[in-house]
Amino acid sequence: MALDSKTHRLNGSGGCNQVAGSYELKDHSLSFGQLISSMLPCRTGFDIENRFFTALRAIKTWQIAGSTLDLYDASGKPLAQLEAQPAK
Repeated sequence: MALDSKTHRLNGSGGCNQVAGSYELKDHSLSFGQLISSMLPCRTGFDIENRFFTALRAIKTWQIAGSTLDLYDASGKPLAQLEAQPAK
């Protein structure tokens, strides 16, 4: 998943399907706009991908520690942890 700070767009993969959309970043608040995905049938991992896409919609805050991005809901509950990778 890549977040473009100039266009405020998200592009990436949930493991099987491609996902794209917009996001808004303000201080430590983060929210995602309407997300679209390719919705291809997946042999494995569809439930994990679906939970990940659902978590993206609930994200409200973030924190970075080293190369790790932690994402939280409005109550502070951790929803996802992403590790930075070199650009391809």
